[in-house]
Amino acid sequence: MAGGKIATAVLPALPLIRARCARKPDQAPPIVALKILYRQPLYILTGNTPSPIVKPKDWIGKTVVVGPPGSDTDILVTALLEAYGVPAKKVKLQRMAGTAQIAALKSGQATVGVLMGHAYDTALADLIGRGFKLMSLPDSPERTRLMQAQPLLEASATLPGAFAGQAATSILAQPVTWVAGPGFNMNLAGKLVAAISEVHNQARLAELVEPLATIPEAEAFQRLPVPLATGAAEVARAEMAVVDTIPCPPQKR
Repeated sequence: MAGGKIATAVLPALPLIRARCARKPDQAPPIVALKILYRQPLYILTGNTPSPIVKPKDWIGKTVVVGPPGSDTDILVTALLEAYGVPAKKVKLQRMAGTAQIAALKSGQATVGVLMGHAYDTALADLIGRGFKLMSLPDSPERTRLMQAQPLLEASATLPGAFAGQAATSILAQPVTWVAGPGFNMNLAGKLVAAISEVHNQARLAELVEPLATIPEAEAFQRLPVPLATGAAEVARAEMAVVDTIPCPPQKR
């Protein structure tokens, strides 16, 4: 998109912010955030252990499987351990693809699995049926630190009964956004945003991601570190469109 090869895409917020912030501010592509389509839940699944795993500090000494190096879950778990004051060297982190994570949990080779997205709903339901649990991340100073370090994360929750035998659980989620590059026709974009925001289409989107209940305060705006291109303000004024922007996190020296 930045190179003009494609005009529009649907992208999760975390890889989008990484791609955007990897560039110098004056070289940032003029990507327009048009609309949040849905949220990807961050699932933390824990197995049966003599002592229940209910918080990140309980991961010490445990094998925790996350996504491949550089993936969303790899980056988020690193930030999570720092925010919750858990030394990373005391956790046995293993990085692998999602299917391998599921297999490691089933075989008992891993005690904790961190997965992102509704693509894993069916696999998680199977594991929860085998006695696994979703770990909650309730409101706390530590969670606030994590969300400040990863500002596109949102507080959310699974619906009661979304997984059999699992109560409603406080989790985090990342928005998945429809974005457009500088070559996209903004008049067309405005019409498409209005069409996606139509009540029946919104209901269909909700059906596709039913296990996740969003927090009302997070619905109004998504903050993306991207400059709004010429004409984007008109799209932003459309019903339920995205408006606000934030700068990139400071670069670590």
